[in-house]
Amino acid sequence: MIRFYSTATGALTAALIASTLFTAPALATPGSGFVPSPIVSGNFGTLGINTSKDKTDKWGLILKTLDSTDISSDRLTVQAGGYSGWHAHPGPVFVTVTQGSIVWYNGSDPLCTGKPYSAGQSFIEDAYVTHNATSETGAAILQATHSSILRWATPGMAMTMEYSASRVTVRVGDDGRIAGVNCG
Repeated sequence: MIRFYSTATGALTAALIASTLFTAPALATPGSGFVPSPIVSGNFGTLGINTSKDKTDKWGLILKTLDSTDISSDRLTVQAGGYSGWHAHPGPVFVTVTQGSIVWYNGSDPLCTGKPYSAGQSFIEDAYVTHNATSETGAAILQATHSSILRWATPGMAMTMEYSASRVTVRVGDDGRIAGVNCG
């Protein structure tokens, strides 16, 4: 079964709405302070929508699935200092920040430069792109430390120990709160 998955995020610092064309388990690092709450889900069978011949002005849509398709919507709460963990989706994700702000990191960017999004802004996460979303707290830490790379370290997480002048590591305690910040 193919799933069309939509998520909305409301939080202390950020809220976003996302939808994915397909959902499936993926290899990922654990998140913290990133809590989904289901809103609605429905099955639409196999989709074969093509409005290109009936388009109005510059708008048209082609959406085709090869199997039964579910569409779901969730609200994702990103708490202050929260992060999604590195993960990918097997389909595109449509995101709208509804409250506060987030910073989205593309894992294929060698500099791992974050892109901030604030309430009212939307973007699309491409399929199979490893990424991590953090609350504005993460962006504030990058700005305060003049670093370009943010690394979240959860208890017991394996990570490299080599020094990087452009990196800051945020250590998160068992309670999900920031326990410390180290540059390098």
